Amino acid sequence: MPKGKRGVSISVERQSGSVEFLSKYSKLYALQNGLLIPLKKVTFSGGTWYTINICKRELLENSSAAESKVVIRINESNVNGNCIVVFICEDLEKAEVEYYQSIAEISKDDPVVAKYLETHPNASYEVRRAYITADGTVYRVDEFWMITEELGTASKPSDGRDHYCWEILWYSPKVPHVVYVYVDKDSYEIVLVEEAW
Repeated sequence: MPKGKRGVSISVERQSGSVEFLSKYSKLYALQNGLLIPLKKVTFSGGTWYTINICKRELLENSSAAESKVVIRINESNVNGNCIVVFICEDLEKAEVEYYQSIAEISKDDPVVAKYLETHPNASYEVRRAYITADGTVYRVDEFWMITEELGTASKPSDGRDHYCWEILWYSPKVPHVVYVYVDKDSYEIVLVEEAW
């Protein structure tokens, strides 16, 4: 990326020592067969490894960050205005890795969902497929991600873009308060959280 221009910058850094990476500070991914797999926690107890740092930002004229031509198919929702950290599988073999166990577990990272589960500890959830447009129109999609019907409108996605999503509905029996979470099907980023009563 030319210096002083906006876009996505990619840098590769050699690291060593005992370090713990947590997803609540930076989005963590494993690069596996060309796909980005979300990680919850990565702990290195020593040795050396590499991180691939992908940032959507303006690179300053005096930046000395090393850039490398690492080809990863990403979209802007992966970055969400910040940096993400990607590990190659060979390096993850040297670490303790905690994966997300489900799409629903990813939704728990959002503070609205965390507060809802604190208030309703016995809440249940349903996971469905959906397509949400930049203006907030929500469509149901089938198992092949083909649009089947319009469901209504919601708030606009945080990045102002269209998304094929996993829709997680958190609900508690006999309680009118529910939470909808939309997680991008490719990047696993939360793009919209909406409460309803």
